Amino acid sequence: MKILDIGCGPKISKYKSNNPKDKVIGLDKFHVSGADVIADLECPLPFKDNSFDVVNASHVLEHIENFFELLSEIYRILKPNGTLKIKAPYFSSPHAFTNPTHKRFFTYTTFEFFEEKYEENQYCNGKFYKIINRKLNFSFNKKYASLNKIINPLVNRFPTIYQHLFSYIIPCDEIIVEMKPIK
Repeated sequence: MKILDIGCGPKISKYKSNNPKDKVIGLDKFHVSGADVIADLECPLPFKDNSFDVVNASHVLEHIENFFELLSEIYRILKPNGTLKIKAPYFSSPHAFTNPTHKRFFTYTTFEFFEEKYEENQYCNGKFYKIINRKLNFSFNKKYASLNKIINPLVNRFPTIYQHLFSYIIPCDEIIVEMKPIK
């Protein structure tokens, strides 16, 4: 598989595949040890159409000003059966607000707006995604990872109830979403 890790950061945080045959390409705006390609995500991506099986976007989309254009570009470079893997701070997490470079926040339902079934979808110029997996993650901090075994199953069993009633009382750290382009 050919995998693009956008906003890859240093080599230690670059996406790691379980399959040694996979080719992982790190893209970052800055010259860091994990970057194979230097490019600005606010501009068109320097890849041909249908180039990647997976695009990984871990804690990068919240920094993007031209969010809709980037999702359109990712759609363009994903193969027809490709997967977009997203991790982003959940809207009620303290991590969503502490970084001054964050431009937007994400909820459990944010990415539903990019599905074809959403009636008013005009965000990506007719390019639609289908959500194939989505979950809330209570803690990405290894210090508190044991809480994930207790809280994550409950939160993810009733995500909309959690979001409406409890998200500010017990905030999750991140949302994890996997989407496929509809081509």
